Amino acid sequence: MKIHVVVAHNVDLALIGAQVVLEKESQFQLVAALNTVDKLLEAITDRYPNVIVFSERLDPDLDVLQLVERVQGAAPYARLIVVGNLRDGLLMRDLFHIGVQSYLYEGDELKDHLATAVEVVMRDRPYLSPTANAE
Repeated sequence: MKIHVVVAHNVDLALIGAQVVLEKESQFQLVAALNTVDKLLEAITDRYPNVIVFSERLDPDLDVLQLVERVQGAAPYARLIVVGNLRDGLLMRDLFHIGVQSYLYEGDELKDHLATAVEVVMRDRPYLSPTANAE
């Protein structure tokens, strides 16, 4: 059974990079790649992904905690991976406390960590990329 993944990022290059990484792995099926919160919320209610990967800056009007709450409200069954540049260990702790399973720091190589993060969260384990883990 394939792991269904939705990716949402406000930067096209990052979105394309995530698509390339995921499509190279046979165990993943990318069901949507989007660039706005509205499109993300619509896609996750229609497609029931196992994992949602999204940028913490997807909506400039929402802080990352509010964004996570909106995504969780639309897909409480999905595992959440946030991508961003937080260097605040307390905020990362809060993200995990409210239900995020993984945080990938944008400065870490996406090609080295995205597939691993998806696999790890599907086993109900947390995952932090190296820079995020250092915090």
